Amino acid sequence: MTEIPKVQSNAFFDSLRQHTSAAVPSKWNVLVYGRLNTGKTTFLTTFPRPVVIASFEPNGASSIRDIIGESNGQVMVINKTEQDNAAQPVAYTNLLALISALTTGGANAPIHKIGTFCIDGFTLLSESILSAVCVEKSHEVPSQPDYFLQLQRVKQLVKQCLAMPCNFAMTCHESIHSDPNLGIFQRTIEASP
Repeated sequence: MTEIPKVQSNAFFDSLRQHTSAAVPSKWNVLVYGRLNTGKTTFLTTFPRPVVIASFEPNGASSIRDIIGESNGQVMVINKTEQDNAAQPVAYTNLLALISALTTGGANAPIHKIGTFCIDGFTLLSESILSAVCVEKSHEVPSQPDYFLQLQRVKQLVKQCLAMPCNFAMTCHESIHSDPNLGIFQRTIEASP
């Protein structure tokens, strides 16, 4: 094991450079969150192309219609994930089918030709996952075990997306809560507990 020199010395930075190598991933992952209509979806179109956006926002692609048209096929929106209802949730299963189609085929899988894969609307995706769990369990109102299953599926989905060989971005709505005891406002992402 190499001893790390004192921070003040040039040798410290030289030792850091030795441990930084090509093994550092050349891809990145990002969570974009903000209030409604602040340009999160438009921001996704600026990421490395081709950009594939799985939209969970009803009519979410309408805000980027012109960008899609001008992109020469470099910005694609999958809107099979936009329409969902609690009684027959299909948005989540459509996303899983999309991810499977993109990642199947080893080195020839379509995912290798994508610059950035995006999920636009984690807030609504999390609701779709919870609805799917409730339908599987044959009840309408979620209980504590349902939230646990939802959390596990969210974790599994995010891990799967993070493991893709392309960049990954996800948008969320922002939630602002005041804490009267502390006298502060807290900003978090809007999602099921």
